[in-house]
Amino acid sequence: MARSKLLRASLLLFSLQTLTKAQSEAPSPSVVTVDIGGTPTTFRDIFTIPASADNGANLLPTSQDPEAVDAQSVCPGYQASQAKKSEHGLTAVLKLAGEPCNAYGNDIEALNLKVEYQSANRLSVNISPANIVRVRAIMRFSSLV
Repeated sequence: MARSKLLRASLLLFSLQTLTKAQSEAPSPSVVTVDIGGTPTTFRDIFTIPASADNGANLLPTSQDPEAVDAQSVCPGYQASQAKKSEHGLTAVLKLAGEPCNAYGNDIEALNLKVEYQSANRLSVNISPANIVRVRAIMRFSSLV
C-alpha cells in the first residue's frame, strides 16, 4: 500500500519536472540587428497585438435600428399551460403560440417557467428550455499521497 502511494507521488513529481523543463527550454525570440538611417538598431521579434484590435464591430442595438423587425408585432409569443401554484410561487409550461419568427435567434418550442416568491421584495423568475435534462455528476478524487 505504501509502495503504491510512493510510486504515485514519484510519478507526479516526474511529470511536474518534465513540464517545467519543457517550459524553460522554450525557444526565445530571435534578436535582429538592422541599420536604420545609418544607425544600428537591435530588436527582438516578438508578436504584439495591433492597435486596431481595440476597434470592435460597429453594432447598432435592435431598439435603435429603424430597419429591424418589430418582434412584438411579428412574433407569436408563448402560451402558458399546466400552471401549478404553491405557497412559494408557481410553475408552468410555456409553448410557442404560433409559427416561430426567430427574430433574436432560434425560438424554442417549449419552456419551463418557475416563479418563486423569495421575500416581500424579492421575486425569482427562471425560464429554461423544457427539453434539456439536467444531469448531476458526482466525481470522486482519491488522494495521491
